[in-house]
Amino acid sequence: MAGALRKIVVGRADVGISAYVAAGGAGTFTDAGYTRGPATIEDSTSDLEISAEQVLGKLSSVPIDKKVVVKFWMLEADLANLQKALRQPAGNLTGTPPNSSLAVGDPVEVYHQVQFVTKGIRGTSGGASATRTITFWRAAFGPMEPIGFPKDGEQIYGVTMSVMYDDSVATADKYYKEVDTGAT
Repeated sequence: MAGALRKIVVGRADVGISAYVAAGGAGTFTDAGYTRGPATIEDSTSDLEISAEQVLGKLSSVPIDKKVVVKFWMLEADLANLQKALRQPAGNLTGTPPNSSLAVGDPVEVYHQVQFVTKGIRGTSGGASATRTITFWRAAFGPMEPIGFPKDGEQIYGVTMSVMYDDSVATADKYYKEVDTGAT
């Protein structure tokens, strides 16, 4: 077996959030700040498996659904992060941190771009790692983990975002795109 140590990647991801921009345009990303635990991508597909009475095995497997979910835990418990996670209109957040106020009402339909920036593979065994940028074009915040107020820990906003199919993107990356740059 031929292995390539340069292709093993270890490292955290920085999370950025932007307002949604159509056609896979570059958003203006705001760093979500410190996070806890790994930022994760859950990419799954459901299939219709075709079978026949005459054979034991499956004849084909046809994709019928795709689901992409990203999760991360924000340690910076500012109201601007909470406003996005709770799907509140921008007008519900007033003031300037640390003197701000968030009015929480019914959630609204709002989409964001999300970006994970992390290490990629190296070009050579002694070279520098690439920077891997993963951009999710159209995502909506969903369920949040309970927000705790522990005496021996931090407040954490554990968020889940569902990545939507973006038909405004003219290329194949209707959900997201991963790009490695700068490896040597």
